Amino acid sequence: MERRQLETLLFIVVLFVGVECMKDVLPKPENLENALCWQKEDFTVIEKTCRPCQGIEFSVMKAACIPTGFREKVKCLKSGSEVFKSCPRPSWLEERIFWAFEVVMCVLGICSCGIVVLRKKKIERDMIARVQRQISAAV
Repeated sequence: MERRQLETLLFIVVLFVGVECMKDVLPKPENLENALCWQKEDFTVIEKTCRPCQGIEFSVMKAACIPTGFREKVKCLKSGSEVFKSCPRPSWLEERIFWAFEVVMCVLGICSCGIVVLRKKKIERDMIARVQRQISAAV
């Protein structure tokens, strides 16, 4: 088999295995109409942790995953449905993203400063060489 065919076959196998492993997480067809029950009625949080959505969950659990990329499992009290709802990003994640941005900007600033200094030295060397040539040509 050619490499492209092997990659396609591997993708299909991984996709199939992923869907099979996610059957207990994905909402059942009968629960689709209750997917937003937490907006209409009181609910209790079943999973205390706010988990990030992964891969296929973005297309299957759109109401829960698309707004923030994180989800938590809740149980609607009136209907008794267990559904996923979107939850805000954890504060530690926001802080980590902020500090990563700050570090990248600091490194970029230092690199830019170094490049400017090197370029300035090169321009000065070229200018001194040009002046020396002019002086030696005039003598």
